[in-house]
Amino acid sequence: MSAPLPRILRTVRHLRPSQVAWRVRLATARRREVRRPERLRQRLARRMAGTRLIDARPGFALRWPAPGDAAARLAELERGELTLAQTTRPFTLEANDAWRLGDPGKAHRLWTHQLHYHLWLIDLAPAADDPATGAGHVLAHHLNDWLERCPPGAAGFNVFAWNSYAIATRLTAWAQLLTLLPEAFWRHYHILRDRLGHSLLQQAAYLETHLERDLCANHLLRDVVGLAVAGRVTEGPAAERWRTLAGRMAREQLAEQVLADGGHYERSPMYHVQAMQDVHSLARLVTDEGLGRELAAAYERMRDWLAWMRHPSGHYPLLNDANETGALCPGEVLAVGGR
Repeated sequence: MSAPLPRILRTVRHLRPSQVAWRVRLATARRREVRRPERLRQRLARRMAGTRLIDARPGFALRWPAPGDAAARLAELERGELTLAQTTRPFTLEANDAWRLGDPGKAHRLWTHQLHYHLWLIDLAPAADDPATGAGHVLAHHLNDWLERCPPGAAGFNVFAWNSYAIATRLTAWAQLLTLLPEAFWRHYHILRDRLGHSLLQQAAYLETHLERDLCANHLLRDVVGLAVAGRVTEGPAAERWRTLAGRMAREQLAEQVLADGGHYERSPMYHVQAMQDVHSLARLVTDEGLGRELAAAYERMRDWLAWMRHPSGHYPLLNDANETGALCPGEVLAVGGR
């Protein structure tokens, strides 16, 4: 047993029976997937049958995250480094364990999780149409390498790469790339677009059956965003199913997670900011106009709460599970209106 029994008991006694049941179910499923990867791929193929990535660019533009400094990101990748969560670590695709699929020594877990979010690749998008920078080639090279080395069923795939929260965040990042990258990029890398579309469908189909109902809270809210994104960038039976499920769960989680005073129910200012981003994204993604208005109104309540809660310095207080780099500064979020 990886954790002392008293610690496990202190944790479990606060959980709902449904959370424990979901935890057991997901753990069992993950062990089965490792033993029978071919069955996993067959099951995903059935769930995504008849669905494909839309031909046109997405008709929405998500606000989160905004691209960073492309030149700085390119420079560090050329040095064989990558900075995530304020930690710079060696990163080169020539390494055998570049994507750290397994869990080697449980070291640098947060860095590795963020590696698979692919949010850092968004930094390269604004420079992708400038041949002088080579950003487009670097971006395509990293996406192709991830697709090659991190398919469903690969050894250790579901520790980091296909962790549900990572999938949901990565789907959002890929939707950003589909929006931000120029048409000329996708015409040049049309095979990459086809591979990206196939993987996106696989990931959404996997996420659909691996929702984090055991953890709930901000994790489950991010899962809903991932499903909503998948439903908007694809068309077909699975896309309709993902949109319907995302809409239903968005309404459920809105009622549970956003309190009457506008605060997020985990009472962590950091998670509050993260949840605000996801509520704002869902307001733009859901197809039910009534639900969209509910989400926008909730976002405005959350803005009011955050405006009162932030420090005079402009940052959020480090209460409960919060750190200075886990979310955007309040000012960046407060500047974006709910409507």
